[in-house]
Parts: sequence; structure tokens; C-alpha cells
Amino acid sequence: MVFSALLAEKDCIVDNRKVREFIDSLFSARPENRIISLDSGHAIQFEKTQEVASAIANFINCKFHQDCLKWERMAGNLRNGAKRFESKKKAP
Repeated sequence: MVFSALLAEKDCIVDNRKVREFIDSLFSARPENRIISLDSGHAIQFEKTQEVASAIANFINCKFHQDCLKWERMAGNLRNGAKRFESKKKAP
């Protein structure tokens, strides 16, 4: 599973250091996981609207692309398995 997190660097409500410590194991496990920090206060969705929307859209596009690649690999494995099955059926 791919994870993405948005953090507001100037957030005075959330302790970003503790958040990073808490989620570090999830994010360090896979290189495609990412933590995005924006120069913003707590209301990141209002203060950095374009950047937040862009980060979310990039995450969705990346996730969609990874799912497509996964389905292509699965389809290829099924095709290869079917070919092996057919060749075994033909063998005397």
C-alpha cells in the first residue's frame, strides 16, 4: 500500500516531529511513500489550496498508475499460465 502525508510546517496545533516519528515506519518501508511538507499553518487546505490539490492529484495519479501496472502484470501472468496449460495439454 502506498502512503502520502501532508504536513504544515508552521502548524502550532500539531507536533510535526511526533507525527513524523509515529508514521516513520510506514513511510520508510517503501520508497514510493512520501511526506510532503508545506510552508503553512494548521489550515493547510485554505492557506495552500493549489499545493494541497496538486499533491492529492499527484498521489491519485501515482496510485492509479501503480494499480494499472499491477493489473498488467497479473494479466501477463494469466496469459503465460494459460499458454503453459495449453502446451501441456498438447504434449503426448
